[in-house]
Amino acid sequence: MAYLTDETSVQSGAPREVYRFTGTYNSYFLTSFYEILTVNGQDYTPLTIERNALKVGTQEEDQLALEVTMPFTHPMVREYAYDQAPPALLCEIFRVHESDPNDSVLLWKGRVTAFTVEGKIAKLRVPSIFGYILAGSAPTPRYQAPCNHVLYDERCGVDEVSNRQSTTITGVFKNIITVAVNTFVGSDLIAGMIRLNSSGEARMIVSITGLDITVSYPFSTLRVGDAIQLIRGCDHSFATCKTKFSNSARYGGTPLVPARNPFTSKL
Repeated sequence: MAYLTDETSVQSGAPREVYRFTGTYNSYFLTSFYEILTVNGQDYTPLTIERNALKVGTQEEDQLALEVTMPFTHPMVREYAYDQAPPALLCEIFRVHESDPNDSVLLWKGRVTAFTVEGKIAKLRVPSIFGYILAGSAPTPRYQAPCNHVLYDERCGVDEVSNRQSTTITGVFKNIITVAVNTFVGSDLIAGMIRLNSSGEARMIVSITGLDITVSYPFSTLRVGDAIQLIRGCDHSFATCKTKFSNSARYGGTPLVPARNPFTSKL
């Protein structure tokens, strides 16, 4: 095995690392080396990307995770870090040697579970696949007035198709998007989404003035003429569920819970 020979060699070893990110929207192939590396027929593009030291432990250690850092301006960060519902992004790190880049060894594999931005650096938290599965937990409804359901999911039951509208982009300025048509009234779109037809990339709507819609964060790529979908939002209140969606029978909260907590406030 060429990899094992180079890895244990004192003189001929020339290790390189490549990062393969496979995601819901797009996939990215990057390397920390200063030149393009071709590994098993795939080109990996140079980037200022690095990781912390690999940790060795057992499945009982809940802090066993890798941290990958990269420039926050990279398109992958813009696509995956700021979406309303974080989309899936799998990270695989391979180690190769210059003498035979097609003989690779998988160093780490895991799902990116968190993005943080500090200055101009984005940090990605990547627990191992096994650790990620063990750390998972089933959703637990809270005893609260707001609805526990996610809008348009199976428990909510509201039909998304009848609450969305197709239109096109006529203008883009930072996170303000101007659309050609919007027949929704008032604040119907607040807390809803704009979804890009070509990639499925979505952003939450935070305000709207006429045909100008402000989203939570700019899209990674958006051009005038792109086809999009406007999707109505919900504030998870009983009144909205009843009057806006006629869905009070499936309301997932407890609307009569008092707003004032007698155990943390004075009588």
